[in-house]
Amino acid sequence: MCNLSLNISEEALNRGLAQGRKEGRAEGRLAGLNETALRLLSMGLSVEDVSKGTSLPLETVEEIKKQMIEKNK
Repeated sequence: MCNLSLNISEEALNRGLAQGRKEGRAEGRLAGLNETALRLLSMGLSVEDVSKGTSLPLETVEEIKKQMIEKNK
């Protein structure tokens, strides 16, 4: 019985680790897209073009631009 509970615990741990890695990769991709959007905006591209190029929602790109402007004040 002890081996069964150990096996179940290991399986749960492995599922949790896999889920954590998946979430981490998604967060990393999003951070990369945000950085790319910031660079494109700083190059003078429009919010609409940056949104199309990065597939980020228009509202997200507008927020990035707003933060960029605030930082540069």
